[in-house]
Amino acid sequence: MCRQSGCDEGATVAAAASNAAAAAAAPPHGGQSPAHALDDPGAPPLSVESSPDAGRYYVAARRVESGERLLEAGLEASVVDESYLTRVCAWCIGESKKGALRICCGDCQYVSYCSDDCQVAAAEAHGMECVALGRLKKLRTRLDREQSTQLRLALQVLYRRRYLQLRGEGAEDATEILCSGRGAFVEQKEWRVREKRYKAIVCAFAGACGYDFHWTPDEVETVVGAIECNAFGIWDHNSSRCLGLSLSVNASLFNHSCAPNVARVRVGRQKMFYALSPVEQGEPLCISYIDPRKTLAERRDDLVHCYGFRCSCSRCTGPSQLPDMCHKHLGYFIMGDSQKKWCSACGA
Repeated sequence: MCRQSGCDEGATVAAAASNAAAAAAAPPHGGQSPAHALDDPGAPPLSVESSPDAGRYYVAARRVESGERLLEAGLEASVVDESYLTRVCAWCIGESKKGALRICCGDCQYVSYCSDDCQVAAAEAHGMECVALGRLKKLRTRLDREQSTQLRLALQVLYRRRYLQLRGEGAEDATEILCSGRGAFVEQKEWRVREKRYKAIVCAFAGACGYDFHWTPDEVETVVGAIECNAFGIWDHNSSRCLGLSLSVNASLFNHSCAPNVARVRVGRQKMFYALSPVEQGEPLCISYIDPRKTLAERRDDLVHCYGFRCSCSRCTGPSQLPDMCHKHLGYFIMGDSQKKWCSACGA
């Protein structure tokens, strides 16, 4: 997720925007894909603009129709929440309904997989962090669940960056273009509380890395700040439980609105984004970073605390209304073919 101010995304995301409409979307929950009939591979639906206040962000490159698929974005990094390590596959993010998964990494004893195929697919990425996770498994940290999950995502990101640097091919990890909210958080009166959490993560990071990895505390804190402002929660299909955290650079340019015109749908390791209403060319394409059903005061408090900005969207400053939402959970109704709507959370 890109904050509304101070974000500087690069050409990688802009290129993804131009190819977005060509992506073949899978059904969100099985069955026939509800992708809108107006999906047009020849006319990208979104483009990137920038401003001093909003940073770089997506706008409609042409008129977008309600229900149209706008973007399919993969993940640069993902980790399973500490509470679900044995039940959620570290690669496909699928959850076991029959207890613990049958495959666990024999070296670090930290991550689990639902199949041999998933373990093979994750081998390169996990190989970079495996030793550090093994050390982390043996540490007695005082981190809470949220801190532990952020720590493992930071380990994954920084080990991948070092791996690419050691290859010496000039390759840069995509996550390096994500802005960090640390600068905005430092200015808040609650910074001392957050700073203690950051320092605890840095301490645990040091124990996990040992002496074979060169890093600085400032580097780790900056990455944690980027995670706090850009990470997407990996939710179950009822949006009732957060199964993990992920970073998706191509998805990070959707700015926030408390009256969003875009909804996201998770399909394994892919995130699909659909228009909730018609959007005219040049208008911003926005998702909601928080539960938009909360009061104005609650929403602003959540956004300042979690993302470091005060919201001034059309709903916070004017009469804009919420899009049609599912009464069962935090899901948005998306227009499908034959004018039949479906829920972004459960697909019903």
